[in-house]
Order: sequence, then C-alpha cells, then structure tokens
Amino acid sequence: MAKLTKAAIELAKKTGWKVFPVNPNTKIPLFSGGQDKACSEPHRIEQLFAPYPNAGIGVPTGPINGITVID
Repeated sequence: MAKLTKAAIELAKKTGWKVFPVNPNTKIPLFSGGQDKACSEPHRIEQLFAPYPNAGIGVPTGPINGITVID
C-alpha cells in the first residue's frame, strides 16, 4: 500500500472525514465524480487510491464532511 494511501486512511480514521484522490499539483480529482465517491472506509479508500499511488488527498467540503470554507 502506498504511503499516501495510508495517510488518507489515517486521516479518515482520525477525523471521520471522507477522502478521495486528487492530482497533487492541481488538487483536481483524478476521476470524474471524485468528490461524490469520497469515502472514509479503509478498504474503500484503498480501492480509490490504488490506481493513483502518488495522489494527493482530497477532502470534500460542505455537508458531506461538515466543513465550511470561506475564500
């Protein structure tokens, strides 16, 4: 398992947040509907990140994770 996948699983465990893989340079989801497929279950996170071992960790904002961002 890739280091970043482990980090994504740990983040989800610690916070309860759902996560998804993103391009580490642009922060854009690596597949269509990335935010909608975000999850917090370790086995599911492994499945999402497996094709993208160097992905960054995306955290959806809004009701899905209870996070509000003001820019």
